Amino acid sequence: EVAAPAQENQQAPAPLDEADVPVEKQPWWLVLNDSLPLGDDPANREGAIKAFERFTAGSGDVCRAELIKIGARISPEGAEGFADLVLARWLAAVGQQPVARQRLELAARNAGPLPSVAIELGRLALQERRVADAEAQFLKAERLVEAGTWSDAQKSHFANRVDDGWAQVFVAWGKLPEARERLTRIEARVPDDAGIQRRLGEIAYALGESEEAMRRFQRLNQLVPESSPAALLMAEFEFRAGKVEPAQVAKVHRHSMMTGARIGHWL
Repeated sequence: EVAAPAQENQQAPAPLDEADVPVEKQPWWLVLNDSLPLGDDPANREGAIKAFERFTAGSGDVCRAELIKIGARISPEGAEGFADLVLARWLAAVGQQPVARQRLELAARNAGPLPSVAIELGRLALQERRVADAEAQFLKAERLVEAGTWSDAQKSHFANRVDDGWAQVFVAWGKLPEARERLTRIEARVPDDAGIQRRLGEIAYALGESEEAMRRFQRLNQLVPESSPAALLMAEFEFRAGKVEPAQVAKVHRHSMMTGARIGHWL
């Protein structure tokens, strides 16, 4: 059984709550909305705020009841699974991993047609290097996305998370072309995602496609100007592959303030 609600919130959930930050940018809100996109219904926003207030007060039962109300408006059959998934992720964020794991197991039993639980179980399996288990979970999530009657925004959200999971599985199996295909699907939906550009660049380099890798890293620089210059990123991969010495990198990039720090990090 899951621990009693009073025991779930012994630690203050400071990591989930940031002063002077709009609700929609609070870490706790992002976790909730990542589990099941809430849409524009004001009732969902109000319910989410109330649920988090109950969470911080240690009222686990009331918090779960509020989350179930939100889930029921979006995915009635998966409402309880959604509530337990959000609670699991909030608990994990405040350092209560054992109780969070119990909540996640409970979510798996109550998930219904909700893809989020399978996605989260797949991510957990990857963290624990259980790649075959992760593959099974992402396959399940993919089928649930295809079978569900989701809005376009929700379907896109779930598809991105499933494709991201599959990309990690394929990388773990050494199937880089397949991983790239999955990341390219995400890029088509979210062309300005800097993280996807970097990962596509890393895969291109690993496949021996230096020009494509450079193009991806240059795109990353456009999206995040403060990121390491594309040429320096390429130099890092060359260094890690044993193709260049630190002195060569320092000579070529002597005008970059990042070079010394980066080489020190590599070593």
